[in-house]
Amino acid sequence: MRRSFYLLCTVQFLATFALMLLIPAMPLYLQQLNQGVALSGFWPAAAIAVPAVGALLSAPLIGKGCDLLGHKLMLMITQGTFVLALFAMALADTVPGFLAARLLLGFAGISLVLTVFFSHAGFRSEALQLASQQRAIALACLSGPLLGGYALDQFGIQQLLFFTACISVLIWCCSGWLVPGKVHQLQHQAESSPASSLWSLPLLCWLCAGSAAQAGAFALVVAFALYCQPLWQHLEYKATLIGGLHATAWFATFVCAGFWGQHNQHGRLSRNYALAALGCAFALLVMPFSTQLWWFAAARLLQGACFSALPQTLFLQVGQLCPAAERGAALGLARSSQVTGQLLGPLSVAFCYDEFGASFVLWPVVLWFLVAAFCVVCPTLLNSTYFKAISK
Repeated sequence: MRRSFYLLCTVQFLATFALMLLIPAMPLYLQQLNQGVALSGFWPAAAIAVPAVGALLSAPLIGKGCDLLGHKLMLMITQGTFVLALFAMALADTVPGFLAARLLLGFAGISLVLTVFFSHAGFRSEALQLASQQRAIALACLSGPLLGGYALDQFGIQQLLFFTACISVLIWCCSGWLVPGKVHQLQHQAESSPASSLWSLPLLCWLCAGSAAQAGAFALVVAFALYCQPLWQHLEYKATLIGGLHATAWFATFVCAGFWGQHNQHGRLSRNYALAALGCAFALLVMPFSTQLWWFAAARLLQGACFSALPQTLFLQVGQLCPAAERGAALGLARSSQVTGQLLGPLSVAFCYDEFGASFVLWPVVLWFLVAAFCVVCPTLLNSTYFKAISK
């Protein structure tokens, strides 16, 4: 079981790495595909967003498939789709063909299948397995853009994509051999809620929290660059500095994911999620009060450390709020809520930037994280008999 666990963490790393390696170099790579002719800003934005559209469409189907067909079969199907998408990206020689491959990459939905697998426990407790998944995601988000930018300058993105696809084929074959067909739950795993139906008001609150937190995370990607550019316009390497601070946040996410996993083992998930979301909001609130570089670095470290709690706690709680037979469907809804946030967050920053300017773009990000914290404590604050009855 130990080998299959680390193999699945590797699968998660590759799935996120393939999504992230083109993020900083997307406009340049699309220009290469277009025979060096400059493209409008629509095409890079579409290339970045289109995997989220694919994930939004496929998440409910994949989650339900895990319940009906089993984790092993869905893992093999989604890994095969992922490999096909990688080869399509590597071989694409036109912009529309590349976008179609990116859509298929998002449609594959490997991360959701892995979340369902880890939520049923096996080698470690459910909380620690989800924490390990979060660490694999953070490591890929840290290394993907760095290697992608280096590859574009040195030997080409297509070669890196093709190499990643070949490695993924090998991992796919190993998965068919090593990953067990039946997941064995640990005895001390937290039991699922004996709810008789999938939908409940607490579940809805958590889905809204997941959407808001993801909106804040993706809004920050846009807002941070817009906010810092006027402050550091005199610096020669401001793009490198902004990228380095993003990497700092992902490093903190990688380091601290296990800390939150340990705390989630002991319950109090609503408290942990709310504190982490408030920590993200606080880290961003302090930025406007200083222009010192160390201040920004400390704020991004705090934000990354706190954000590492949010996805894993969301999936852990959603898995415990639903009937055991519908856990895949519930986690599919959680993934869909996250993707909805990915689309809404950058739009909110774009609106704020157009209306109020660069100095205000961090405020919608703060608001998203505050909404996420409020959503998970709302049932507790109301403390009504209705919420208690629904949760039983």
